[in-house]
Parts: sequence; C-alpha cells; structure tokens
Amino acid sequence: DEVGKGWTVAMTTLLHERGAAEGAGGGGGTDAPAEARGGAGAAVPAEGVVPPEAAGADAFVPVLRGGACVGYVALAPREYGVPYGMREIGRLGALSPQLGATLERIDLIGERVARRVLEQELELARRIQTRLLPAHAPSVPGWEFAAVSRPSRQVGGDYYDWVVLDDRTFGVLVADVSGKGMPAAILTASLQAALHSSIEAANDPAALLGRLNRLLYRNTSPEEFATVLYLVVDACTGRVRYASAGHEFARVVAAGGVSRLEHSDLVLGCIEDYAYTTAEAVVPPGGALVAFTDGLTDGGPDDDPLGEARIDAVLERCDGADAGAVRDALVARLREHGGDGEALDDYTVVVVRRHDETTPHPRHRPG
Repeated sequence: DEVGKGWTVAMTTLLHERGAAEGAGGGGGTDAPAEARGGAGAAVPAEGVVPPEAAGADAFVPVLRGGACVGYVALAPREYGVPYGMREIGRLGALSPQLGATLERIDLIGERVARRVLEQELELARRIQTRLLPAHAPSVPGWEFAAVSRPSRQVGGDYYDWVVLDDRTFGVLVADVSGKGMPAAILTASLQAALHSSIEAANDPAALLGRLNRLLYRNTSPEEFATVLYLVVDACTGRVRYASAGHEFARVVAAGGVSRLEHSDLVLGCIEDYAYTTAEAVVPPGGALVAFTDGLTDGGPDDDPLGEARIDAVLERCDGADAGAVRDALVARLREHGGDGEALDDYTVVVVRRHDETTPHPRHRPG
C-alpha cells in the first residue's frame, strides 16, 4: 500500500545515502542492492517521508496502526561503519504491525483503567449527592409529601429539600443548577450547604433567595447559575408565601382545576444584590401543591417535549389523589412520552397535598 511504499522508499534512500558516503570514503562492500549503494547522484528524501528525528539514523521503520503511521523505530549507525542490510531491515519491518497492535492494546488498557476510575468517582459522587436529599418526608399533621429526583447521569444538578420551621409552618425548596454531571453535583452541594447555613432567613422566601444569590454569586464562576423555587406553607390555613428565581411555575391542584404560581424573578448567581420579592397563594383543603424542574417540562423528543399543557392535563386528572399518586402519574406520563429512557435531563417532582378538612390528619411517615 501507499504507506508501505513510503517507508520502503525512505529506508532505501537512507541506505543509498549511507552507501554513497562509504563509496566516497573508499569503504568496504555492503549486502544492500547495487542501486542502493552509493553514488554522487543519490536522491534526497522527499519532504515529510523521513522524520526530522531520524535524520542521523541509518534506517527507520514506521509503526503502522490502522493504515496510519503512529511512530517509528530508528536505527543509529553501527559501530565500525558497517551498514544495515535489506534482510535486517526486512526483519525490523516485520515488527511494524506487531508494534502497532501492542500500542493499540496499551491504549485500550489505559482507556479502560481511566473509565473505571471515572465510574468509581461518579458512583461515589452519586452516593454523596443522594445523601444531600431528604432521607424522609416531614411529619406535619394534615399534610402528606412525595418526591422523586432522577439525574440524567450518575450525578446531576437537581435538588429539593423541605424543612419544618415551627409548629404550623414548613418550607419546600426545589432547585435546578446549570450543567450536568460532576460540575452540577458540586454546585448542588454548595447550594444545599448555603440553604442550611441560612436557616434563620427561611421564614422569608425573598430574604432566603437573596442570601442564596449572594453566596452563589461570590463563590461560583460567571457561567454558573441556578433556578430556585422556595415556598413557605402555613399548615393550618394552606396559605403559601413563595419566591422564585427563574424556576418552573409550580401548580396548585384543586377542585376548580390547575392554577400556576407565575410570580418569578431573576435566576440566582447573576447579580449580587438583586432584590427578590414574595408572592402568595392558597392550597385549599384536598388540594395539592406541585413543583418540578424543567427536566419534566422538556422531557421527551427534542421536537416534541412533554410541555406544560400535558403536565396540566395529568394534574387535572389527579384532583383528589394522594401525593404519591400525583408524583407517579407525572413520572409515568414522562416515560410514556419517551423522556425517561435515558433521562435526557435531570428531573425532579415534589408534591405536597393538604388533606380534606373532614379527613383525619395522621402524622405522615415515609413509605
């Protein structure tokens, strides 16, 4: 082939030059072919045929892999000026495919080792991130909780949390940080730490988002940001105070249908002293508060994502269902639409349902 012709010509040229030098100096014979043994008219190797590093060698043999030259073996001049014969060079040339195959095996082994190390690191990161999520739902009389969070890879950028603030108030947070994989997981961990260090502001949604925004702005790069929805719920009245940093609109599902909590401000991490604001809503008896990330909205084929209309249609059919049933219905619809086969994006669904006034209020346990 052309590659083989190239290195044969190069070796013959080098022998020719070597023979020419010996002939000019009155040197002895050689077992190289006559046409490769000296002569004032020896050709100069074509540019690119002989590597510069091999300019002082008597011969070199390219190492071929997949028809391409990936290296070479260069032979320095022998002692006493004895040139290499074609038989010796032929034997060396026979090693070329073997060396190429060996290099390929070494590369494959290196790739497998690197892949295994990465998989182990991602698995460790996944376990750590799983521990960042709530181990169980809060126990609030008259309310029930359900949630699911699935990363697009072993680790992802979605996060949710809930905290009991006092005897009648609890908070719910849903966040989606930029990116995927390990960088998103690290940013998620930073957000979780910032949340728990800001618990004194947790009764004021706007103040909490303002604090999280400043911490994120000061400790992340300009291209990193997060959308966050934080809600404070009065367990006795169903009153909800909330602030949103560019997050997907939450829904209130009740007998009258599905309504959106459409108040929203700038995403976290863009402007250090941005002033977030609080809005209000009410979850009536028997109603549910549903929050999710854009992995649910955008799930499915690129040209036909699940979308808000389909999500609302599912929620309308779930009026009166318990929190776990609402969560499961949304995930089932996403899978049916083809958005969960390989989890194209992280998705999280959080459902908080208020019991009917006539329904007993057991202390909800995980299950």
